[in-house]
Amino acid sequence: MQIDNMHLNYQVPESQLIPQEGPKSIPLYLDFSGGIGEYVIDMLYAIEQKFVSMIQTIFIDMSNATTNLTITIRGTGQKIVAKPNTQGYYPVLVPNPPNFTFDKNANTEQIYINLINVAIPGVVWTTT
Repeated sequence: MQIDNMHLNYQVPESQLIPQEGPKSIPLYLDFSGGIGEYVIDMLYAIEQKFVSMIQTIFIDMSNATTNLTITIRGTGQKIVAKPNTQGYYPVLVPNPPNFTFDKNANTEQIYINLINVAIPGVVWTTT
């Protein structure tokens, strides 16, 4: 089946760029133990305040997790599924302003995330 190019949705993800503000990261601790199953993070304020101009990589520490974490990037639809007992750097396709949904199907864990504005090659390793 041929895809009609007239009806494609074009996005402009920032990737492989060196940001003007230099390398920065935003650490997050997502606490799913209180019955919260989803976090939505809208980076519009961080962009407007010029703390960061883009997000190109996400570090995810799932070393103490027992179930998957799914990250959905609004705008591109990219989904990342981080497995339990892993840590890793995940390159992301993110338009500006960045908007992420973090979804956990179990509510017993705290997950450490780091949103990074520079490109880091993707790599995932096991922690057990």
